[in-house]
Amino acid sequence: MTGALAQLIGLVSYGNDFLNGEIISPNFYPKNLVFQFCSSVKYVTFKKSVFTSKVNEIAVANDPIEWLELIKNEGSKKLALYFQNSEDQSEILDHQAAGFANGGGSWIIEVVYKNHSDFWLNNWAVTDAEAKDNKIWSVKYGLTSQQQPLINLQYQLFEVRDELNNILAAIADFAFKNNFPSWGQVFEKANRNLESLTPKQILFSAGSAWVFGGMGSWNDIGFEKEETNKLYDELSAKLYDCINKSVIAVLNTEPSIA
Repeated sequence: MTGALAQLIGLVSYGNDFLNGEIISPNFYPKNLVFQFCSSVKYVTFKKSVFTSKVNEIAVANDPIEWLELIKNEGSKKLALYFQNSEDQSEILDHQAAGFANGGGSWIIEVVYKNHSDFWLNNWAVTDAEAKDNKIWSVKYGLTSQQQPLINLQYQLFEVRDELNNILAAIADFAFKNNFPSWGQVFEKANRNLESLTPKQILFSAGSAWVFGGMGSWNDIGFEKEETNKLYDELSAKLYDCINKSVIAVLNTEPSIA
């Protein structure tokens, strides 16, 4: 998976533990691997200027720990993930752009309160390409929408597992038939991880099936026949959507907000 998605998974997982009363390890930030290439992870809100059309950023937390403490004090019950496909995919499809920073659609953290939700969107920017410690990225999470109706999207784990199983079998078959046995083996291995229904295995399988990157990835393939390319894109898009659905299913299942 991309570093951005891995970080979201880490934030939601650790964040829900924290909101449920568990103490987060002091090493979570910045020591956790999901922050290993980040020089900063900050949280901001936005306020439009009274006299101009300029929108100003207002810093509300300088790191994930400060942010989690902030939303807990505000009465938040749960963190959930929500995914939105790009509105315009005429130039490049989401699964084709998924390996690029801020590409492939939008992952949003939903902060669930008793009667409403707030939504935070992340943005990654390279701010020090030559950093000796490889911390080249600065990440901002912005409060893009607040006081909105709850979404708290839920999926049945067994249904998601079956969907992932079916698409992995289909795309593995496609890969073998079109002389890409190494990719076929990747999909078969990911599928074998689904022998258990546990959320951990479903998430592990989804991560193992992530093949969306740049040069040399599954995305970097073309076929002479138009119908083969069409099927390749259809299967790849379906796999991408199913992986995203799997992540949401696992991360949003627990804890209860009752």
